Amino acid sequence: MERLNSKKPYVMKAQPHLTIARAELNEAFRLLKKLCKPRPDEEAVLSYDGGCLHIELGGMTVTPSATGTWAGQVRIPGSYLMGLVKMPPAGDPLVVKVENGRIHFGSSSVGCISQDAWSRVIELPMNATPAQILSLRFEYSHEEIETSGYAKVVSETEERVARKIAKAALELEGLQISADAIREFVYAQLKRGYEGGFPQD
Repeated sequence: MERLNSKKPYVMKAQPHLTIARAELNEAFRLLKKLCKPRPDEEAVLSYDGGCLHIELGGMTVTPSATGTWAGQVRIPGSYLMGLVKMPPAGDPLVVKVENGRIHFGSSSVGCISQDAWSRVIELPMNATPAQILSLRFEYSHEEIETSGYAKVVSETEERVARKIAKAALELEGLQISADAIREFVYAQLKRGYEGGFPQD
């Protein structure tokens, strides 16, 4: 008969848990408030390198110093993060943790998606054009786009372009030019622009 005390004890896996000094948080949020202009559906990606919390959104990254344990990356709505920037949560230091599919910034929380460490592989420039956004499909897989926080941005841009193509097809209906033909032309031009390098503003 197996002795009860011979069983291995259950060890709960540590949840991501960081503390950030108020001064560090204020400086990071100041930069985001001044410079960051994310698209409505863009996601922020949070990572920890052992000394700083990396917050990536809108083509920029801020890195407030932090202490704690944090494995992997977390994606959250960019709109939620910018709401925190406008009305920072109380606490000094601020406690940031992930529990049961939600990330908590002090007393505020939102649903989040966890993924492997440094899964983000794409960095769009600030004020990326629709052409640059759509061209992500030419180089990256859907998973790479998603883990980089751009899946909704790409999808919304594709839907907006599809509406424009449908409108153009109606305007050209008398010439018997189909929406499929217009779409094929548009994406062929996009690919040419991508391969040749889009002009910089």
